[in-house]
Amino acid sequence: ETSPVVVYESDSYIALNKPPDLRMDGPYPSTVHKLLTYWYPPPSLHPKKEELLHEVSKLAVYNDIADNELRHTHQLDYATSGLLLLARSKGAAGVACQSFHDR
Repeated sequence: ETSPVVVYESDSYIALNKPPDLRMDGPYPSTVHKLLTYWYPPPSLHPKKEELLHEVSKLAVYNDIADNELRHTHQLDYATSGLLLLARSKGAAGVACQSFHDR
């Protein structure tokens, strides 16, 4: 089970209620990227369950793990709270990004 921060989840998307003062990614102790990688680890991190927290703490950007399929479809500023949509594949990210662009 995940946290109440996750407000929607499907095979293609995850919607988060992002709190203020949480960065998307980067070399910070807490980021959206690290939180999601911990909750939804890619296959390369599954065998490392006992080391997962340590592995996640070293991450800075989404492409630090080659098989990480999670992709953000838009961003919210560091200080901004609100709904954040993440895709579970490149294809789903493309559809969502285009939808945001066309709105």
